[in-house]
Amino acid sequence: MMVPANSGAAGASGATEYSTTNTQVASVDEADYIKNDSNTIFVLSTDGLHVIDAWPAAQTHEIAHLPLAGEPRRMYLLDNRLVVYTREQATSTSGGAGSSNPSDQGCTYGYECRFSSEGGHTLVVVYDVTNPASPAELVRYEMSGGYVDSRRIGSVVYSVVHDTGATQIPGLDYTLQATSYDDLQAKFNQRVADNNAKIDNTNDGYFLPWSSTTKPGGTATLSSDCQHAWVVQNAQGASFVSLNAFDLTTLESPTRTVLGSSPGYVYSSATALYMAVDKTYEADYASGSYYSYYQPTDSFVHKFTLNGTDTNYVGSVALPGHILNQFAMDENNGVLRVASTSGWVPDPSVISYLTTFGEQSGKLTQLGQIGGIAPQEDIRSVRFDGDRGFVVTFKKTDPLFVFDLTDPANPKKLGELQIPGFSTYMQPLDTNHMLAIGFTADDEGSFAWFNGIQIQIFDVTDLANPTLAWKTVIGTRGSNSEALTNHLAFNYFAPKKMLALPITVCEGGGNGVYAQDLTFAGLMVFDVSLDTGITEHGRLPFLDPSTVSATANCDEFWTDSKSLVKRSIFMDDWIFGFSDAQLRVAALANMSSVLQTVPLVSQ
Repeated sequence: MMVPANSGAAGASGATEYSTTNTQVASVDEADYIKNDSNTIFVLSTDGLHVIDAWPAAQTHEIAHLPLAGEPRRMYLLDNRLVVYTREQATSTSGGAGSSNPSDQGCTYGYECRFSSEGGHTLVVVYDVTNPASPAELVRYEMSGGYVDSRRIGSVVYSVVHDTGATQIPGLDYTLQATSYDDLQAKFNQRVADNNAKIDNTNDGYFLPWSSTTKPGGTATLSSDCQHAWVVQNAQGASFVSLNAFDLTTLESPTRTVLGSSPGYVYSSATALYMAVDKTYEADYASGSYYSYYQPTDSFVHKFTLNGTDTNYVGSVALPGHILNQFAMDENNGVLRVASTSGWVPDPSVISYLTTFGEQSGKLTQLGQIGGIAPQEDIRSVRFDGDRGFVVTFKKTDPLFVFDLTDPANPKKLGELQIPGFSTYMQPLDTNHMLAIGFTADDEGSFAWFNGIQIQIFDVTDLANPTLAWKTVIGTRGSNSEALTNHLAFNYFAPKKMLALPITVCEGGGNGVYAQDLTFAGLMVFDVSLDTGITEHGRLPFLDPSTVSATANCDEFWTDSKSLVKRSIFMDDWIFGFSDAQLRVAALANMSSVLQTVPLVSQ
């Protein structure tokens, strides 16, 4: 996404055009572990916050390193305000401080994973970065729940956190020593009475989600009230999900709306936030599938309205099947559209749906639905654009379905395109074209093996007859890219009509066999043209392929696609690539020549 050069923390003297976080909705910012303006890049690593002076690009260097409390996770940047999320008091199952890289985003593509929170407590610290070399803390917000998701709309930051409800009251005693059965019975009854008394005497707020606000030099202000708390019908699990909101201009204590619910995938428009939660599970031991043995069969969608820091729970509605990720949801003119699948391939009963929801009589209700989409195939990617919906399913070929959603009560399938392989992410290029990344496939008759990475342009000018305009293929089976399952790594820069992708290229695979040769690991940039197609522009290398094992880097299954490089930034005629360990800078005219390397971990 392109933003004006004068919108950042360090003033207007920087790049004329630059890329920022790739978001689902243009007006709704999403958190990431890298944020930038026209001349300053903020990067989180396992050892804290790194502040990079990136302009002029050829002189890129670090100007500050700030240790952080807890485990660094993600950020927002708005003018001279930097919002940093860290994780505190994480358990051994969710990791402790510094136990994972901030680039590890958890379950972002729910095909072989189901969504959960990060665990621990969530700490949010707001800094004044008017002087980027010296970030000054303004306020810190701590929330009892683990991070689920967040959004920034204008100056308001919305954070969704999850409390498991497994609170342990201090002082409860579960031990017993007795000399006889009667003595045991008496001591047992007394111990139960003593523990019950301790529970009864514990303040109600102890059991509830809480948040605290602390200004530098001040004391913490604690909040754990239930003024805006709701119990959701048929809620799954004994836990709470809280939607917290604070304004970066006032920095007052967050407002909060609490639901009795499990966490789920979050989508937000400029005026509403939705969360899709798995409703029920069924055991599937017999299938032998490498997917989850416990598969969600239905879902709930919860809706909150957003008006500054005023958040309100509207209601919940049942949804057939499960959703893939946040892109399976979208709102247009107050109507929520959701694409979902019941089951997974190779289950012969797999089927998909496109359902519309709206508010009627103050409740969230179903307006219309198309069922029976692509029998025996499951959804691999979804994108909504205005009154149109695009859904890709897969088992053997890649059907791109086009839907007309002009009438929410009567959604219609208009067109279908059958091509080999499947797309995992789609992004509009313009009104009539979609840019997509995914995998090629080797046809095996009743099924197909996934193979190399493919980038495609779909022409949807005629909605009833979508066509494949252009296609290019990188590597063979085992080639990986963060962008395949995390849109934050997909960087299409419209001013230059260039696409930057972190990629590990593996060669020599196919027909179910993983590649044996790792030939490149770094950042690749492509020129994207409706006239000439998708052509490689250059490569920014991050390692010598001969120094690493192809077996260890070219054997990832498609649902767990990873790459050494995680993110990229365009600044005018320069490109920046980021791994967990370092950033590298090159001129777009000569990407193979690395001009600057900046470490992102302590030496």
